[in-house]
Amino acid sequence: MAKWLTRGERERIHVSSYFPDYLRAWCDDPKNILNREQKRLFRTASTLMEKVIIDLVSGLDPDYAKKLRSDIENYDLHMEPKRVTTRPEEVRLNRDDFYEIVARAIVYSCRKQADGSKCEHKGNYKRCFFYQALINTASPVFDPEREKDCPYRIE
Repeated sequence: MAKWLTRGERERIHVSSYFPDYLRAWCDDPKNILNREQKRLFRTASTLMEKVIIDLVSGLDPDYAKKLRSDIENYDLHMEPKRVTTRPEEVRLNRDDFYEIVARAIVYSCRKQADGSKCEHKGNYKRCFFYQALINTASPVFDPEREKDCPYRIE
């Protein structure tokens, strides 16, 4: 193997290095949806990927490998949409700003009213604008344990 990598190869190793830990963390999460066989396969895949990455990095120039390992430890991987389009009636927000706006709106909308009611939908939270908007944007729920009430409601 070459002692140096092209930008593309460096990026592939960098991205691939996240998967072993990510798969293990998914398997170890007590609330995961994986069955026993899926966990076994993910753990096997994780181990094999880690071995390949170690083998690839071990053939590199030592200083270059050290820098690559440092970059892997100091950078984070995140997902972005492949294609971002905006229509005239749409506004682009980064996800953190969106969640902050929604959380404040939910606190205002779902707070207990003076008459003791919880929200204007009186238990039919699936009709709520906020619930529908958050589901449509694949937003994480605030309380995944809540089964009979809106999982986005903030108390």
